[in-house]
Amino acid sequence: MVEVISIEQVSEVDEHLASNIENWETDKATVWGTIHIYLADGEA
Repeated sequence: MVEVISIEQVSEVDEHLASNIENWETDKATVWGTIHIYLADGEA
């Protein structure tokens, strides 16, 4: 887990996620996750 301080920090890794963060409403709870696909030998 990594705590980020700015949207710019997120956009360096994922511009689409950073765009979504800009649309968050401060009085609303937000939860997101990542789907990982694993190959038969255990690599993703």
